Amino acid sequence: MPAFIEIKSIDQQEVIQSIKAWMISAYETPKAWEANNLHVDEILSKFSDRALWVSGGLYFLELLTQLNNHSLKNNLIPFLHIELANSINSKPPVPINSNFIQSEISEFTPPSLNFCTKDYYIDFYLIELLKCDVDDYDEKIFSFYFRTYFDKVEDTFSREIYVFGNLSSRLK
Repeated sequence: MPAFIEIKSIDQQEVIQSIKAWMISAYETPKAWEANNLHVDEILSKFSDRALWVSGGLYFLELLTQLNNHSLKNNLIPFLHIELANSINSKPPVPINSNFIQSEISEFTPPSLNFCTKDYYIDFYLIELLKCDVDDYDEKIFSFYFRTYFDKVEDTFSREIYVFGNLSSRLK
């Protein structure tokens, strides 16, 4: 668990300031959240280490969810996008757990924090994403979803994990 130790040793105030600055930009205009993401290595440079991407991303998502819940402008749903390595197979692996995510994460793109509206979640993500149980994470904190699609340019299947924090309170 070296990644866990690394997260416990970071300056939480620096992380919160970085996330808050990004949140302000995402809430700037009604559509500012679109294509506006914050990669884990942009929050703190130590998270350019691929071994910290998943644990760091989940930690940052939990902080973002808490900050967003306390914001006056909290009409957006926070989530973490994790790009996985491409595959020749379109089917989701079973079971999905932290070891799978860590081993299959894209070597090029760190996970990113994102926002979407409730309408976008309902109109797109509920249709495109497959809910999956992740063995070693608490469903009360995180909801995991899997998505795959055929990439004609790469001639392979692109795979993604979407993690939403505290989703039930956002969909009421």
